[in-house]
Amino acid sequence: MTNKNLKIQAIAVQTILTKDLVRMFRIWPQTFLPSVVTTALYFLIFGKFIGSQIQSVGGVSYMQFIVPGLVMMAVITNAFANTVFSFFGAKFQKTLEELLVAPVSYTAMIFGFVFGGVMRGLLHLISVRRGITIESN
Repeated sequence: MTNKNLKIQAIAVQTILTKDLVRMFRIWPQTFLPSVVTTALYFLIFGKFIGSQIQSVGGVSYMQFIVPGLVMMAVITNAFANTVFSFFGAKFQKTLEELLVAPVSYTAMIFGFVFGGVMRGLLHLISVRRGITIESN
């Protein structure tokens, strides 16, 4: 792969990633609020109601045990959802066909969509973590 071709592929990845991030922030209430509310409800139901009935095991409370799993569930679900919705949104809007006829490798397209999902997952981690901090205070 030549240096010029590598630069074209990097621009393609950056463009797909930017498109995903712009779309995500344009509809931020639909993107971030449902996952924070859902995770808060899981904490409320499993942590407060069910967790209050379960004694700590080995010095670890049920809430300390369940928090990492609930956070990762929210992050992984939303990262996967972003990649799927971006891909099918591109298919529905016919922009996927434009990508296929452009001089962009399949690898660059996949990296662009996957990096978009990773960025959304990290942003969800931050928003859920802030929601947990607010809820625990």
